[in-house]
Formats: sequence, C-alpha cells, structure tokens
Amino acid sequence: MNELRELINQLETSNGNEVFTLQKINELFLTKLMISIKEDLVLYPTEVEAYYNHVTRVPDSCVHMNELQQNRFGKLYFHRKGKKKENAILFWNYGGIDVCLSGGNYYLSILIRSARINSEVKPISGPCKLLWEVVDWVCNEDNIQKLSEENTATLNQLEEKVVLVETDNNDMRTVASISVTKRIGIYKGDYVEVPLRSFIGK
Repeated sequence: MNELRELINQLETSNGNEVFTLQKINELFLTKLMISIKEDLVLYPTEVEAYYNHVTRVPDSCVHMNELQQNRFGKLYFHRKGKKKENAILFWNYGGIDVCLSGGNYYLSILIRSARINSEVKPISGPCKLLWEVVDWVCNEDNIQKLSEENTATLNQLEEKVVLVETDNNDMRTVASISVTKRIGIYKGDYVEVPLRSFIGK
C-alpha cells in the first residue's frame, strides 16, 4: 500500500506526469491489490479505468465529480445520478463500482470494469454486470432488477468501509502482460484519447 500512496502523492504534488502515474496506479490494481467487500466476497480486478479531476492539473470533465470521489481513500463509490452522495445509485444503465483514492479536495477513483470474484477463474466482464453480481451477493438476493430502499441502505453502509487491501495468496490472476488504451464510452472532453484504461493481457 505504500507504493500506492507514493503514486498518489506524486499526483498531488507534480505536474506533467499524471497520465504515467495513473497508469502505474492501474497496474497496481491489476497485480498487487484486491477489494475485500465482505468476508466471503473479494474482487481481483482484471480491467480498470482511472478517473482523476484536479482543477489546476487535470480538469478531466469525464469524471462524475460526485462528492463520494473526494477524500475517501480505499472506499467504494457506487455510481450516482448526480454529484451529491444522496443522489440515487445508477443501477440498471451506466452503473458501476469505483474505488476511491483521493486524499483531499480533488476527485480520484478507479472504475473496476472487470474482476474475478473470489476463486472464480473467469472474470465478470463489464462494469454493469460486475455491479449486479456484487449487489446480488451483498444483498443476499438473486437477480435484483431494481434497488429497494433496503438494498440502497446496504450499499450506502458498504461505501463507509475501507475495502482496498493488498492482494492475498488466493489471487489467481495470471499477468502475462498489461495492455493500456483509451477508456470505453468516453466521447467528449480533452481526455477522450488519453490511455487510462488498463487490462490484463492474454
């Protein structure tokens, strides 16, 4: 975790190397970190995207800029319909799960696009599919189609827990190579072509 904090410190204090630093953060997510959501639910990311917005350094307009993406190191952010934490969670369309890394008044989070769950060999691919799988698991229901108030409360509580930890001996990811390319579904702003998506190559 010290390596991650050093990279974040570089983002906070330097100008000009932000893309390279974000790529290195992505690499850590794919090789040395996991997301421990519950005792029986661990995600090992296999595909991630970095989202960073700092007004004077990287004003990336593609970042949600929800307040939950600020100053919440190691905690989850379930995508919202607006910029306030009270806004409804996006569930069926455009939903996703980020891990927040910000240690201050800027926005920094990593979207988990695909991940292995526990010891499963095949990853769950796509941010919405991964979200649905996680929600079913933590809410103890199958094939949830719409979030109830109880489901929402469960996810809100989950967002208060630090879930980002160093990986363990159960990590079955095989990293032959890491590919880097532009983020998916980004069509506007100055950072459309910036290579901030990383995934484990085969």
